[in-house]
Amino acid sequence: MKPMRLVVVGGGLMGLSIALGAGRAGADVVVLDAPSHAAPSFGNAGLIWVQGKGASYPPYACWTRESAERWPTFASRLFDETGVDVEYERPGGLALCLDEDEVESRQSLVSRLSAPDVELLEGAEVRRRFPVVGPDVLAASWCALDGAANPLALHRALARACRGCGVDLRRPNEALEIVQGRVALVDGGAVEADVVVVAAGLSGASLVRPLGLDVALEPVRGQVLVTERRSPALNVLTPTARQTRAGSFLLGNSHETRVDNPAPDWSMLAAHARRAVCEFPFLADVRVIRSWAAARVVTPDGFPIYAQASAAPGVWLAACHSGVTLAAQHCEVVGPALARGERPSLLADFSTERFDVQAA
Repeated sequence: MKPMRLVVVGGGLMGLSIALGAGRAGADVVVLDAPSHAAPSFGNAGLIWVQGKGASYPPYACWTRESAERWPTFASRLFDETGVDVEYERPGGLALCLDEDEVESRQSLVSRLSAPDVELLEGAEVRRRFPVVGPDVLAASWCALDGAANPLALHRALARACRGCGVDLRRPNEALEIVQGRVALVDGGAVEADVVVVAAGLSGASLVRPLGLDVALEPVRGQVLVTERRSPALNVLTPTARQTRAGSFLLGNSHETRVDNPAPDWSMLAAHARRAVCEFPFLADVRVIRSWAAARVVTPDGFPIYAQASAAPGVWLAACHSGVTLAAQHCEVVGPALARGERPSLLADFSTERFDVQAA
C-alpha cells in the first residue's frame, strides 16, 4: 500500500515537529521551507511552560500539560537518533510578582487553574526556597512541571531526525498556491500531496485564505537580553529569567502586539534589565553582551489552531506561539495522526469554529 504523502509548508519548530512525527509513522513527508515561511523558532527563551496556560480554556491547559509530560522521552529519543542534546531540563518554574496588582492577578490565575501542582507562595517562602530571589518579590506561583530547552539545538535535532527517517527537506523560492492534492511553487514546480499542513507562521494565513480558512494571525514581538557566561547560580526558571546550560542568562518576556518592525526596542530591553535585577539582585553585576527580537505568531485568542480548510479537506492550518512547549505533542500526537489520515479528538477544541460566535 502506498504511504500517505504529507507536505508540510514551513520549516520552523512546529513544522519540523509535525513532519518528524509523520515520518516516523511511515508517511512520505516533504517539508517546504521557503524564506518567507521561516517561523521565528529562535525568538524565545526556550521555556516549556505549564503554569498559567489555559486558565480560561481548559483544553489548552490539558494539551500543554500532556506535551510537558511527553518531553523527557521526546528529548531522550531525539538524542538517541541524532546525538544532539537539546539541553532539556525541568527544575520547576516561578512566576514572580513585584507589586500588589501582580499578586492579585496571580492569585486569580492560580484559583482559576485549580491545579494541584501550581501553588501560590508568599515572598518569605519564595526566598526560603530560593535565596537568590530579591526582597522586592512579594509573592510567586510555583509549578514543578515547568522546564526549558535550547531552541537552536531543538531545531537542529528535529531537522537531523527528519532527514534520518527519510523526510525530504527542501528550500523552494516560495509556495504560490495550495489546491487539493498539490502545492504550486513560484518557480513553476509543484509538489503532489495527500495532506498539506501549513505551519508557515505569519505567512500561513494568506496561503489558506483562498481555501475557506480566514484567520487573523498577528505578529507579537518578543525581546531577550543575553548576558556573559557565569557559573551556575539560578536553579529555577521564571518567565523573565533563566540560566542556560552554557552559563548565560536569558532575560525578558515581552509580548508586544501591533509592531511593524521585529528589531529590538531599547526601552523595552532596559525594562527587562530593571525587572531582572529586582527579581534577582545578583544580576546587577552581570554584563549584557547581546540581545535579540523576533515577531512570533499569535492567534486571535492566543490558543493553537489546527483546522481543515472547508474548500480543501486535505489542507490543514497549524499555528501557535508555543513551538517549544508543544513540540512533543506535535511530534508524538499530531504528526502520526495526520500520517494515518486521522484527527485526534482533542484537536476539535482548537479548530477555527471556536471563533464562530453563533456556534459558540
